[in-house]
Amino acid sequence: MYRSLLASIKHCRQSPIDIPSEECVVDEKKCQESSFEFIYNQGDADYFEAQEGVCKIYASQSSSSTFTCSHLPGTYKLAQFHFHWGEDSSLGSEHQIDGHSFSGECHFVFWNTKYGSMDDAENHRDGLGREGEYNDGYSNITSLIRKALENNGIFKIPPFFDAAALLPISKFLKKASEI
Repeated sequence: MYRSLLASIKHCRQSPIDIPSEECVVDEKKCQESSFEFIYNQGDADYFEAQEGVCKIYASQSSSSTFTCSHLPGTYKLAQFHFHWGEDSSLGSEHQIDGHSFSGECHFVFWNTKYGSMDDAENHRDGLGREGEYNDGYSNITSLIRKALENNGIFKIPPFFDAAALLPISKFLKKASEI
């Protein structure tokens, strides 16, 4: 099972949150699923850093992976994605849906390219975008976590790593090789 939450974020709108599904309203004029497009270019993931309860995969400085959708103003560039997990399968996600925690959660963090850099984008209300996923298929990440923990918390990402495989298969996901 996966659930998705996409939001422009700034320090005043941070985690964790409990999402009450019955209060969620989709504005189909503003948020059109057909407009969601994540173009991941294989090799853009640069290095892996693991800490207790969270691991991060950083995009390279030359990353050209982008995310666009109808309710975000412009093109957003991949900065990093990270995972949260817990001690057992009932806890681990940073967020909840209807009070329910998941075993893990993945957040993709993007920055608005109109600001020129991630550092500059962080200072603007529309500067960052985040795609959050609950997906039971993240077990392949555990091998990377183990390797990182064996190497002082950092592990170089193999060039064949495919970040797009971490998102659900849907209309908005495109790989650079398909374009």
